[in-house]
Amino acid sequence: MVDERFTAIVASKIADARGAGLGNEEGQPALLPPHVEAMLADRSERRTAPDLLHPGGLESVAAWERAEAARAAFRLMLSAADGLALSGVIHEHPRFGALNAYQWGGFLAAHESRHAEQIREIASQLASR
Repeated sequence: MVDERFTAIVASKIADARGAGLGNEEGQPALLPPHVEAMLADRSERRTAPDLLHPGGLESVAAWERAEAARAAFRLMLSAADGLALSGVIHEHPRFGALNAYQWGGFLAAHESRHAEQIREIASQLASR
C-alpha cells in the first residue's frame, strides 16, 4: 500500500524534474508492464513485505485512516502533475525495477486490488463458519 514516505519520494522526483524543465507528455504513457500486473494478480504465491513496510503501533482504525490519507495524497500529487511528462519520472521498485510515475499509479492500484481480493476471501471464509 502507498504510504507518506513513498509519496514524498515521488513528489520530490517530480519537483526535481519540474525544476529541470519537465515538459508536457508526448504520446501515450507506458502502462504497467503486463508481467508485473500478472504477478500482482497471481495470488498462488504468498509474498511478505519487508519489515520496514509493515504497519506498526497503530490501532486498525488509525492505520486505515493513515492509509486513506496517503492514498489521497498520492492521487492529489499525480493530479497536480497532470499533463506533464511523468513517463520520465522514474523510481525503482525493489522487485520489479524501474517504474515511471504512471506505472507506479498502476502498480498501486493493482497492489490494492490484490489486498481487496484477500479481504474478500477472508470475509467469505469467516461467513462460512
